Amino acid sequence: MFRQAQHEKRGDGNDFKNNSMRNLILSLLFITTSCGFDMDKFKEECPFDFIYSWHYLELPVQFEPNQMTYSVGDTVHVNVSFDDKIYDFSAQDTFTIIDFPFKPAFQLYKIEDISVWTEGLEYNEVIIDSIYQPVYLTGSQFSNSYHSKHFYAENRYNFEFELVLNTPGRYVFIIVDEYEENQGSHADVQNAEADANRWEGRCELPLTLAYLMEGDAYLQEFKEEIRFLDTVIYRDRLTSLFDENLKDHLDRGATPVELDGFRGFEVVE
Repeated sequence: MFRQAQHEKRGDGNDFKNNSMRNLILSLLFITTSCGFDMDKFKEECPFDFIYSWHYLELPVQFEPNQMTYSVGDTVHVNVSFDDKIYDFSAQDTFTIIDFPFKPAFQLYKIEDISVWTEGLEYNEVIIDSIYQPVYLTGSQFSNSYHSKHFYAENRYNFEFELVLNTPGRYVFIIVDEYEENQGSHADVQNAEADANRWEGRCELPLTLAYLMEGDAYLQEFKEEIRFLDTVIYRDRLTSLFDENLKDHLDRGATPVELDGFRGFEVVE
């Protein structure tokens, strides 16, 4: 996510039914239950066999071409488009969700010598259609970022842009949703529009939006850079769901990098 402190100068849906995710959710479920959550009433009112204690919508992210190393001058097409039949890997079912206000937001970190990060979006070019209402946020203690909206038409959510790679270096890309940045499913006016969106099968549970990289996200190859961001920005909150070595490297936090659209890549001359 984008909660940062300024430095000197975050597989398919079925993979989430693994032990790593179960351990993470069990601890959160214990907290929810301790706060008075009535599981018996929930099961009676909600007909789905939820694995976790909230809806978990899977939003796919594609890098095209999908590779770890690019050359200066290459263009990467980032596609976050999908139809309105969206898989909920907690409910283990697919729901038709109409006109949900998805608001993707992305950053790009350029990391030098595992000791300094700079604004990756300043060193490269983003080409994004105005139909997605992009806003480029700068001038604060936080890293620069693009905030946009999906365009919903003909039963499909569309969002895509091009990243023109102009500068060599090692980069970490991150994409999340403003809903998550605003602490989704909380009493926050910024989330009122999203929380009001109802669909057949939506239960009275918290909602989480997970941007998942399709194909290899090269997290293991960029574990040092991710750990650096974990230390200077995330305050040791990052973790991994699928890779025990990476999980240990990140000191077992509570924010899974796989759900926040983390991806590493390198640009060479």
